[in-house]
Amino acid sequence: KAEAWCRETVSAGHGMLFSTELFAAEMTRVSRELGVSVQALNSLFRNAHVTHMKRTSHSVRNQTMRHVKSYLNGTSILKLAKKCNYPPAMMARFIVENVAVLPTRQHPSSTGINTNIKQEQLGGGKNNDAKSTTNNTTKASAGTRKFITQSLRHPEKMLGCASTSILPEYLFSEKVSSNTTDTIPPSLDANNISLSRLSLEVREAVECDPMYGPRSDKERHNIGIEYELLLEYTLKNMGIPFET
Repeated sequence: KAEAWCRETVSAGHGMLFSTELFAAEMTRVSRELGVSVQALNSLFRNAHVTHMKRTSHSVRNQTMRHVKSYLNGTSILKLAKKCNYPPAMMARFIVENVAVLPTRQHPSSTGINTNIKQEQLGGGKNNDAKSTTNNTTKASAGTRKFITQSLRHPEKMLGCASTSILPEYLFSEKVSSNTTDTIPPSLDANNISLSRLSLEVREAVECDPMYGPRSDKERHNIGIEYELLLEYTLKNMGIPFET
């Protein structure tokens, strides 16, 4: 029953996948109903989600251009993630990778990706998402990947200033109507300058993601250390040498 519930919940794109609070509450409730520990249920749920990601990631990636255009025209990152049943933190990574000024960003004319979005941002042109993504997106360098990761960890610091963190041709997205976006409280940086829409939505996406993102990575890392210490303690009591 537990495995079936996990598969059905993931496939349906349940709201708990987009809210850390709801995720914790649902896992606690279901663990009690099914008589399964929260730890075991978490493990089963993660396995089910990994399977789901393997099946759907390719399709979502092939439509990256479409998602970017939707964001530019006012759809929030969190809503895009819900629509695609895709982790908010990973959707945020897609948007940052294509909208932000990256350390090794090539000029739009050399990659074609930004030009295509500009031409089709309001719905015009041919739908050539898969081909454009495959042919025009260059492999991110180590520096670029690090920048994107840091942007997810510290969005206000890395993406807070719209004029310096967002590609010039996409600055219009900072002024789009917010009637299609989730409500995000206004925020100011240390100099009382309004933070960019991109930084606020990245922060929202990361904070709402119970499965992926910097916080989840840190939690899994801490759990790994805890179990390693427990293993070392157990082996030591058994007189078995242990080396990390």
